[in-house]
Amino acid sequence: MTIRLWHGGAPGRLIGEFILPPSITGLEKTTADDSRAGGFLSIAQRRDRVYVTTRRQLAVAFAAAWENPTTGKAGGGGLYRVELLGEAEPDEDLLSLPGLSFQAQRAKVLSVDKAAVKFNRENLSAFQRVIREHKVAESKRVVD
Repeated sequence: MTIRLWHGGAPGRLIGEFILPPSITGLEKTTADDSRAGGFLSIAQRRDRVYVTTRRQLAVAFAAAWENPTTGKAGGGGLYRVELLGEAEPDEDLLSLPGLSFQAQRAKVLSVDKAAVKFNRENLSAFQRVIREHKVAESKRVVD
């Protein structure tokens, strides 16, 4: 069984292109800023890694939250099905939810699912669900 991996980020990627980390692309602002604002107090996001998820709707949320570096306006990011290149590691920020999110040195675009995802409440709702799931899992881990 093949696990589908998704990435939500900058629009305009084409099949076969690589998604590279901010340490290579020079991207200044990352989703770590949004994650802190959304309830994650300590973010381990690495600038030398790209992030993918097994949950399509979570990648939709990242695409919806993508911020145009020129205008500062959110929304319009692309949704991609990808494969990781290099060693896949669990996302250090979501260890409480095994199998949800991974990081690697780069990813390759296998298909473009949506060229531009709208910034709206429905598309962003996956962030809140994952934060709730993470908090519940963390509280159970502390009790165990």
